[in-house]
Amino acid sequence: MREVERCGGRVGVVALSTALGVDASTCERAAKALARENASSGARFLEGELMTDGYFDDVARETQEILRENGTATVSDVARKFSLGADLVVKVLRERVVGASDVKMDGSLVYTSEYVAKLTSRVRETLMACAVPTSRDALLREALGEEARAQLVGSVLSEVIKSKAVRLSGEMSGGVWYPAAHLDRQRKKLLEMFAQMGVVSVDAAARVGFDAKQAKKILSEADESHLEFGSPACFVAKRVLDQFETAVSEALDEDGYCYTPDVLPEGLTSCAETLAQTSVLQKHVEFGREYVVTKSFIKKCTDAIKRFGELAAEKAIRENEKKDVATLREFLVANSVGDSDVIAAVKRAVPGVEADLIQELVRVHKVAAVLAFKERISFAIASHGDKLRMSCDAAKKIFLASYPTALLCSKGTAEVLSHDSHAMTYTCRRYAVPCADAFLRSKAEKSFDEGDSAAPLTEKLRAFIVESFSDGNKAKALGRDLIDAIRREKSPMDVMDSLGRLCELFGVRLPAPNKKTERSMLHVHKKGLEEQLRAATDISKALLIVVPLLVAQTRGKVVAITGRSLGAALEACEGLEPERRTVVKAAITQVLDELTGASSSTSAIPIDIETLKAAALSGTSSRDD
Repeated sequence: MREVERCGGRVGVVALSTALGVDASTCERAAKALARENASSGARFLEGELMTDGYFDDVARETQEILRENGTATVSDVARKFSLGADLVVKVLRERVVGASDVKMDGSLVYTSEYVAKLTSRVRETLMACAVPTSRDALLREALGEEARAQLVGSVLSEVIKSKAVRLSGEMSGGVWYPAAHLDRQRKKLLEMFAQMGVVSVDAAARVGFDAKQAKKILSEADESHLEFGSPACFVAKRVLDQFETAVSEALDEDGYCYTPDVLPEGLTSCAETLAQTSVLQKHVEFGREYVVTKSFIKKCTDAIKRFGELAAEKAIRENEKKDVATLREFLVANSVGDSDVIAAVKRAVPGVEADLIQELVRVHKVAAVLAFKERISFAIASHGDKLRMSCDAAKKIFLASYPTALLCSKGTAEVLSHDSHAMTYTCRRYAVPCADAFLRSKAEKSFDEGDSAAPLTEKLRAFIVESFSDGNKAKALGRDLIDAIRREKSPMDVMDSLGRLCELFGVRLPAPNKKTERSMLHVHKKGLEEQLRAATDISKALLIVVPLLVAQTRGKVVAITGRSLGAALEACEGLEPERRTVVKAAITQVLDELTGASSSTSAIPIDIETLKAAALSGTSSRDD
């Protein structure tokens, strides 16, 4: 330790080895042991050197001298001066300098309160003397010179601006200091601009020194009702929008349309964005982003367009009335309506309207003329030789003949097997939907195909027929309900009920259901199933006859099922004798095992078809009686 003290409280292993004449490794072990033994007295072995607390006190005193002279010092400066590591310097400064006096440490910077006060004073004086907008960097350079690069200056500037002790007249925004006098002048300019025009864009606000956020705050204080919209954004007084809406409404009342650029307030650039801030489009329609038109004006134009298509078709039909159907079809494919003819028709309907608005209307609604033309020609083709009437009559006969059975079967399945989706869907497809399609075919007012009158309709053809109904909106609405019920295929009675309401509207007299008729139809149904069963030779097909027959016997209902619903239908046979139920259930299991290749022990004796027939027909006589 005497050698360490002689060297000023710090000595390296190499120097100590030379001074004592001992090899370096031995000297290092001895230095470490000495540090451990004298830890309480402040000896430490750090960074390959033996150091005492006295040495660190000297480092602290010299650092304090630097702080008294300069007001600040960095960790790197102290580390270089004393040839110490930065981490060790930080530790020494925190233990012996910081907190012991008015010294603070921020990161790698050590500074005195007096130094901060000096910086604060100079920054405050510079801000108070500033008369024009000045950037942050320029302010700091003017206030602090070379010291503007110091780590503290940013926080010093912020503290000065936020300080409540000395109020500064101005504000910092976007890295620029705006003196209060300048702000007041520019605020007055902005408000005068807004009061005069009622419209201030973000760019205009920027030209007088305010960003969007500042401008919004200033204008909100002056007019809370103003709106901000558009791209680029604009601040618009409500009175300006009210004037615009009034001007548009007056033009619409007078002409049925308005060319909005003619009445767009000065300073605004987008008609569409401005219209969106008004209530105009709640009642009227925007066209081409520059025109607004009334719905009655559009209807007048579209009626003229559609009527033109019909007249063009009628003229073509007269010119080709002696030609055969094939020639008419070729004519329909090769001909339509031209834009110029449609535009001329609209001009006649609304004379004096600007040509570009008419062209836009025709571009959007020309399809009405094309459809009217094609429908009229198609109708003429379909009516050729009165084929449409004959097709409707044939479909009507099919409908009236199928309706009682479809209704009886739909009711039976819906009551007995409402929980079985397979049976419900099958009954829809097998009975309810064909009956509904036949009715729709019988009410078609336009020809749509040349298929069989009993063929199923596609959803598109059903919609075509319904939309061609001429009996008013109620008929179309009920027709759409029927189509929805068909599409869902969840309940055959949904289809039949929708069909019944449509029939009632059209005045179609349906066979009135009564108990006597239903008993008669049920009797015929059972007899038919019995005959089919006696002739059956395949047990799997026989089951599709047996189970509906048992339902008819036990429940008095007609059902339609597939193989998936055999088990559910058998379970629904209330009051069926256990012996008969056991035979049929075993037959179902047997068929399923054969189909799947599985083995089952539910029936020790295989069920043959005769046994199945006997089980199904054993209760026939007594129940029929």
